[in-house]
Amino acid sequence: FSGKRNAPVMNHINASVENVERPLMTPDEVSRLKPAKKRGKDAAECIVAPGQMLIFIAGQHPILGTQMLYFLDPTLKAWSEIPPPAKLVSIQGGSIVPLLDTLKV
Repeated sequence: FSGKRNAPVMNHINASVENVERPLMTPDEVSRLKPAKKRGKDAAECIVAPGQMLIFIAGQHPILGTQMLYFLDPTLKAWSEIPPPAKLVSIQGGSIVPLLDTLKV
């Protein structure tokens, strides 16, 4: 607002809105993302609370998210312990076709 504030009657008041562009996050803000909380030291160190993260997907805007601690969820932890497949296969015309003999890890 602009005008004479102390005037008994406010005849000449101007209100204006201005948009100022800026990056959604500056490099400084990215460097200050909240890290995961950890407890313990060295080999006994473990994550006890999630932190913030940036997720980048090709062709999409970046996403600010919160880490998901899969190892605290019994179902997700069990899924993470499933070993990878020994062979890659494809289904073509109703038949299973091997893609590679074995996976190299």
